Amino acid sequence: MAPQWSPSHPASLGGRASSTAPRRSSATGLTAVEGPHGKGAGAEEGIYRPMREIVDLDVKRNRNREALRALHKDPRPDGNVMVCFGNMFIHLPKSTTKEMMQKDQEHLDEEINNLRKELRVKVNHLFEAQGKAELKGFNLNPMTPEEMKLINRILEG
Repeated sequence: MAPQWSPSHPASLGGRASSTAPRRSSATGLTAVEGPHGKGAGAEEGIYRPMREIVDLDVKRNRNREALRALHKDPRPDGNVMVCFGNMFIHLPKSTTKEMMQKDQEHLDEEINNLRKELRVKVNHLFEAQGKAELKGFNLNPMTPEEMKLINRILEG
């Protein structure tokens, strides 16, 4: 009987059973410089958790945005709407539902931004562990609307 494929089985690696070979992450383009328990590998693994959380929260944020848009387009001025909480559907007033969803959107935006800040720090630590220079332009933040107005005023003369 042929051996089954297993990620930890040495034959699964094409005959190479090296645990200290550099590994390249396709998601970040970063390479771990030590083995699976080394300094670089631990830093690389610490990057994946915030990335997965950002993706999950972004999916939830998009669903909320779609639901808010559907509530906005609903022709009925007021009344009750059905809202799903876990495995229950509850009738709630439309205005209350909109407020809850907008607060949830703000909370999700805040949490995603915090995770992105955390990810920046972890990526810099990984690059430091690999002996590479810090990424240029990675710590940039978008301009606020007020800053954009000032820039436009300056450019217009």
